[in-house]
Amino acid sequence: MATKDDIAQLKKSIQELRRGQLEILLKLDDLQEKLEGGGGEGKKPAEPEPILTCVHCSAEYEESKNAVGSCYYHSGTLRGVGWDFKYTCCGKSSKNFESAKFIAGCAKGKHRSVHHTEFTYANYIFYMQEQSEKATEVWMEMDIEDNITDRCMWAEVS
Repeated sequence: MATKDDIAQLKKSIQELRRGQLEILLKLDDLQEKLEGGGGEGKKPAEPEPILTCVHCSAEYEESKNAVGSCYYHSGTLRGVGWDFKYTCCGKSSKNFESAKFIAGCAKGKHRSVHHTEFTYANYIFYMQEQSEKATEVWMEMDIEDNITDRCMWAEVS
């Protein structure tokens, strides 16, 4: 049976492989661009760089200007504590769930345009909540009978 250390090492190895693959793909793209560009009169005008939206901080950015430290986000989760909502990473809190989205982040890194599960970040919680609100497909329905209280309960998972 795999230990926590084995799993952590495996995750680290997979991340290193992905980074290596990404570097190779970027180099291939550069080489292909040089071959196609040719530097002659038939060269196409450059297309404007797309504007992306960061999944961590919701800021708009261009990939060419994306640098480490340009994104501030919460690296923890949001927990209900009494009547407040508190971030596990820094302890900052809010009186309601919606306003918690706008509390300035405590961790910094590069912007990212695609949601991921590499590490915890608070906006993923908000993203998953939105996805669950959009869900219309019911995966399972259950009728649960409680023989002690003689009550019947019903639940659905979507």
